[in-house]
Amino acid sequence: MALNTDALATVDQARAMIRDQAADNDLLELLVNGYSRACALYTRREFKPATDDEARTFRYSGGGFLDLAPYELRDVTTVVVGTDLPTVDQVTLDEQSGTQQAGYRLEPRQGTLDGTFLRLSLPTMHALEPHHHQVTVTGDWGMDTVPGDVTLACLIAVANGYRNPEAFASRQLGELALVEAGDGGDIAGQSLPDAARNLLKPYRRPRI
Repeated sequence: MALNTDALATVDQARAMIRDQAADNDLLELLVNGYSRACALYTRREFKPATDDEARTFRYSGGGFLDLAPYELRDVTTVVVGTDLPTVDQVTLDEQSGTQQAGYRLEPRQGTLDGTFLRLSLPTMHALEPHHHQVTVTGDWGMDTVPGDVTLACLIAVANGYRNPEAFASRQLGELALVEAGDGGDIAGQSLPDAARNLLKPYRRPRI
């Protein structure tokens, strides 16, 4: 087994987090890969890998906004509407500027704190035109650098899953009984623990 390209932490970081130098490499790689995926699904963000000059195709219903989830853009090369239509009917859009409103606009306007864009503002389709056109966006995708608190969230989840893989709320160690605090709604273990979710909440993509 090896780490996936979207892994948010290294095996060495995971081993330091769990403080067990004898931990099996394959298990740590499994945990890092699994919780990296869980972090991405929870936030609907593209932390890794960063890819350049890649074309990705989306369905556009004509309502004026195109959500790029679960991807995000660093830079745009081209935006082509109608790539499911004959070439003659396809339209390459320019970025909106000044009073010109027929092109695309990157959203949010100033970008995220991580230098990416989550959606596009596009021209609305006329009511008589076919809906659900394909839009192909070519550009650079994903974050240049994984934020430190995102890596930490992944490592917290890895350590939690390593120490409590069965998601027990309590354990009996001889005469010592350990009971997890909380309201019972988020038992630590295979799911993302509260500490990891709290770090990830600012990164959750709003739904439009």
